[in-house]
Amino acid sequence: MPDTTEQTAAQQQLRDAVQRTLKATGQETGLLTDIVVIAAQQGIRDNGDEYTSIAYLTAGPMPHYRVLGLLDSALTRIRNVINGAH
Repeated sequence: MPDTTEQTAAQQQLRDAVQRTLKATGQETGLLTDIVVIAAQQGIRDNGDEYTSIAYLTAGPMPHYRVLGLLDSALTRIRNVINGAH
Protein backbone atom coordinates (compact mmCIF):
# COMPACT_ATOMS: atom_id res chain seq x y z
CA MET A 1 0.00 0.00 0.00
CA PRO A 2 1.50 3.38 -0.95
CA ASP A 3 2.23 5.92 1.76
CA THR A 4 -0.25 8.73 2.29
CA THR A 5 0.71 12.32 1.55
CA GLU A 6 0.95 12.91 5.30
CA GLN A 7 3.29 9.93 5.76
CA THR A 8 5.50 11.03 2.87
CA ALA A 9 5.74 14.56 4.31
CA ALA A 10 6.56 13.17 7.78
CA GLN A 11 9.27 10.93 6.31
CA GLN A 12 10.86 13.95 4.60
CA GLN A 13 10.71 15.92 7.84
CA LEU A 14 12.40 13.00 9.61
CA ARG A 15 15.18 12.92 7.00
CA ASP A 16 15.64 16.69 7.30
CA ALA A 17 15.72 16.55 11.11
CA VAL A 18 18.26 13.72 11.18
CA GLN A 19 20.45 15.53 8.63
CA ARG A 20 20.36 18.75 10.69
CA THR A 21 21.12 16.82 13.89
CA LEU A 22 24.05 14.97 12.32
CA LYS A 23 25.49 18.27 11.09
CA ALA A 24 24.92 20.09 14.40
CA THR A 25 26.61 17.32 16.39
CA GLY A 26 29.57 16.95 14.05
CA GLN A 27 28.54 13.48 12.91
CA GLU A 28 27.81 14.27 9.25
CA THR A 29 30.40 12.15 7.46
CA GLY A 30 28.80 11.37 4.12
CA LEU A 31 25.58 10.74 2.28
CA LEU A 32 22.63 9.88 4.52
CA THR A 33 21.18 6.67 3.08
CA ASP A 34 19.07 4.99 5.77
CA ILE A 35 17.37 6.07 8.97
CA VAL A 36 16.01 4.04 11.86
CA VAL A 37 14.78 5.99 14.88
CA ILE A 38 13.76 4.23 18.09
CA ALA A 39 11.04 5.91 20.15
CA ALA A 40 9.87 4.95 23.64
CA GLN A 41 6.49 6.12 24.87
CA GLN A 42 5.22 5.70 28.41
CA GLY A 43 1.72 5.91 29.75
CA ILE A 44 -0.73 4.73 32.35
CA ARG A 45 -3.66 2.49 31.53
CA ASP A 46 -7.15 3.12 32.93
CA ASN A 47 -6.49 0.50 35.63
CA GLY A 48 -3.37 2.38 36.80
CA ASP A 49 -0.81 0.00 35.26
CA GLU A 50 2.16 1.74 33.69
CA TYR A 51 3.40 0.70 30.29
CA THR A 52 6.18 1.45 27.85
CA SER A 53 5.78 0.98 24.14
CA ILE A 54 8.66 0.96 21.70
CA ALA A 55 8.28 2.04 18.09
CA TYR A 56 10.73 2.34 15.25
CA LEU A 57 10.48 4.86 12.45
CA THR A 58 12.12 4.84 9.05
CA ALA A 59 12.22 7.55 6.41
CA GLY A 60 10.47 5.40 3.85
CA PRO A 61 10.15 1.73 3.03
CA MET A 62 13.02 -0.39 4.34
CA PRO A 63 13.26 -4.19 4.40
CA HIS A 64 13.33 -5.78 7.84
CA TYR A 65 16.76 -7.30 7.26
CA ARG A 66 18.17 -3.79 6.71
CA VAL A 67 16.48 -2.42 9.86
CA LEU A 68 17.85 -5.33 11.90
CA GLY A 69 21.32 -4.92 10.43
CA LEU A 70 21.41 -1.21 11.28
CA LEU A 71 20.15 -1.84 14.82
CA ASP A 72 22.70 -4.61 15.36
CA SER A 73 25.51 -2.39 14.10
CA ALA A 74 24.37 0.48 16.34
CA LEU A 75 24.21 -1.80 19.39
CA THR A 76 27.73 -3.05 18.70
CA ARG A 77 29.02 0.50 18.37
CA ILE A 78 27.30 1.65 21.59
CA ARG A 79 28.66 -1.36 23.49
CA ASN A 80 32.16 -0.56 22.20
CA VAL A 81 31.83 3.05 23.36
CA ILE A 82 30.64 1.92 26.78
CA ASN A 83 33.57 -0.50 27.03
CA GLY A 84 36.05 2.15 25.91
CA ALA A 85 36.83 0.60 22.54
CA HIS A 86 35.57 3.53 20.44
